[in-house]
Amino acid sequence: WQQSCMSRNNIPCPLFYRTTFPGIPHCMNFTAPENNRAKMEEHVATPDPGKEWNAYHWKEFNRQNGLVLNHLEYSSKLQYEIIDGYEMGLTRPDTRKTAADCLHNRIPAIADANNAAFLHHMKAILSEDDVATMRKLNHGFDRRQNVNEKFRDMNWELVDSTE
Repeated sequence: WQQSCMSRNNIPCPLFYRTTFPGIPHCMNFTAPENNRAKMEEHVATPDPGKEWNAYHWKEFNRQNGLVLNHLEYSSKLQYEIIDGYEMGLTRPDTRKTAADCLHNRIPAIADANNAAFLHHMKAILSEDDVATMRKLNHGFDRRQNVNEKFRDMNWELVDSTE
């Protein structure tokens, strides 16, 4: 898809991947950022018998992110940029929504940081002419939903295709 996009539109078409961050058990006990990543990973990995968040496998998120990153680095021919959402989310346990929802955020701190990183990458890759070209592209469906009129997403089989 990337080669097809670049040849069809004559602009860079990078893939952006934001690593996934875990929920933070007992999130309401945190009132400030925690910059010790190892401490937070240990906190997330500590079993808490009887708590429903054990079923979410938050302690596995770092490993699962690693699987994707390894695939991109060693198996993919795609041009890509990584946004480290894992680190941002892990070190900001103080932003979580409620004691019952320790995954989502009540303040936009993490989302703002992710968006700032994304914008930084976009500005480094795209020129003003590229952005102007992107505004004129016709995708054939409303891209705000990323689903066409037949309720089908893009053709994901083209991701590693040579086409």
